[in-house]
Amino acid sequence: MSVEELEGFVLGNPKRRQVVNVLMEEGPSQVDLIRNKKRIPKKIVESIVEELEEKGIVKDSGSGKFELTDIGEKIVARSKEFESM
Repeated sequence: MSVEELEGFVLGNPKRRQVVNVLMEEGPSQVDLIRNKKRIPKKIVESIVEELEEKGIVKDSGSGKFELTDIGEKIVARSKEFESM
């Protein structure tokens, strides 16, 4: 998938967007932190993180923490540019 397609994948779903935003704001985070920050059920966060990992947007940074990849950071930067227009 292109960066544009991945961006649409993330931005097209409010919960995916919330997960990515927590990772951008907090850095490497466990599922429970994301869940608590955004009040999203754990199963949903786990599913979203799995999808984002499969698409190369997040990666496991060890100890059960996930972080944005370079592509994930580009998506966040592009979405911030879009929001400021």
